[in-house]
Amino acid sequence: SDPEAMANAVWALVHGLAFLHLDGKFDASSPETVAATVRASVAAALGQLA
Repeated sequence: SDPEAMANAVWALVHGLAFLHLDGKFDASSPETVAATVRASVAAALGQLA
């Protein structure tokens, strides 16, 4: 696939996740919880989760 397109897609995803976090849409009970949510979302978007 096109690396630039993939980079833009991941950037857009992470940007959206950051705004969802800032808007209080995620469980922010700990930094680890936020990091796990972001990791799982990126992995799912990249098709790495079953």
